Amino acid sequence: MGLTRAFLAGMHIRCAYRGLIFRKMVRLSMGSLGAQSSGKTINMMTNYVQTDDHLRLDTHFLWIGTLETIVVLVILWSHVGFTILLATIYTLMVISVQMLWSKGVQQTDLRIKLMTEIVKPIHLVKMHV
Repeated sequence: MGLTRAFLAGMHIRCAYRGLIFRKMVRLSMGSLGAQSSGKTINMMTNYVQTDDHLRLDTHFLWIGTLETIVVLVILWSHVGFTILLATIYTLMVISVQMLWSKGVQQTDLRIKLMTEIVKPIHLVKMHV
């Protein structure tokens, strides 16, 4: 029942955020809004509200996940003993390697994006020659 109330509270807060942002947009002058398109403003409003909504729910799962992990480790320690310590260390090592791997993949994606930006104009020039 607590999660349902959290979703309901999140919906109310989301509506309140959108109302506040809309009220602020109505009060802004046309000169200040002229630099921004309405689609960009609406997109920014939606992204901000959605990010805040996800943060609220993910924070809830962060503390409950930590509590569940501690409880499971204590139960496993009582049944398995010292071996669970080795399994926990192994799991933490695998998570660390995955984090390092993802950083490498992000760097590779950045290099590919840069090379694509360099190669596209070259192809364009070659087509028109």
